[in-house]
Amino acid sequence: MYINMDLLCKHLTNLITLSISSKYLTAISDALSTSLLNLTSFSIKNIPYLTSMEPIFKCTQLTHLSLRSVIRSGIGISSGISKLVNLKRFATFNNGLTSIQPCILSLTLLEELFMEEESISIIPEELCTRLKNLNLLSLNSNPIINLPYELKYLVKLKNLYVSENKIMFPIPYSLNKLKITGLKQYMPLHDKYNNKSVEDWNNLRNKFPTLKEICARFVYNNNKN
Repeated sequence: MYINMDLLCKHLTNLITLSISSKYLTAISDALSTSLLNLTSFSIKNIPYLTSMEPIFKCTQLTHLSLRSVIRSGIGISSGISKLVNLKRFATFNNGLTSIQPCILSLTLLEELFMEEESISIIPEELCTRLKNLNLLSLNSNPIINLPYELKYLVKLKNLYVSENKIMFPIPYSLNKLKITGLKQYMPLHDKYNNKSVEDWNNLRNKFPTLKEICARFVYNNNKN
């Protein structure tokens, strides 16, 4: 199924924001890049049969891109995304990703990176040394265990969201220098760890004096196994 971009572009040549959702869609027209020259923000969601995202990657003027539930067919995020050199905000949700790919790390102008509801277990060192413009990093709902000390290189980082992960304490001392204003974490805990972990969490205000928003949700589990 093709999006009728011809009609869209004819009447909406000044369009700057576009959001598409269709479970029956399988392809996106090249008109996205050849006609909508003012488009800077593009969002697609719930398109499980999409066979290629290459027309999107030709829209080099994009500054915001969001992909939700569109990569289940196994096409992955191809290296073509590296063409989007002007991206400042990139978001991917529920796309079955298992890593933060090198092609994403090539987007050095990124200021906000959302990779949520994925299967990412490691924050690569390269993210911390290449995406130095990040002020927001959201990795909610991933099986991440450790926050790497290399995060200290993200000197512009203000908000770090790692809710519904399995972050282990203590958080690296090297992160103390970050001027983080928002930190969120979800912690499923066994009873025998509760007291120590709650104490560690409360001590975060001492580690991050710039914090304005702090949110921790503790789930108590009587299962000792």
